[in-house]
Amino acid sequence: MDVVALTVVLIGLAAFVAAPLYRPRLPSAGDPGRTASLVARRDALLRALRDLEADRRSGLVDPEVYEAQRTPLESEAASVLRALEMGEATDVRS
Repeated sequence: MDVVALTVVLIGLAAFVAAPLYRPRLPSAGDPGRTASLVARRDALLRALRDLEADRRSGLVDPEVYEAQRTPLESEAASVLRALEMGEATDVRS
């Protein structure tokens, strides 16, 4: 019985120690190139979404095309925003 308890404790300890090795690496404050790249991509995606909305309002884009283009843009923008937030990056706009 003691051997089983010890084995369980050792397996749990090994999993706890090894867990950081399997987590994805987040951009850090020391990685300004990655942060600048994410900020630039965020700005480009927001511009594309604004332009698409302006085209929809002016009638240049059909509603079906608007929806087909808006969904992936929003999805990627959300992904970029999450990456920036997780890295606790600051906005480096000039």
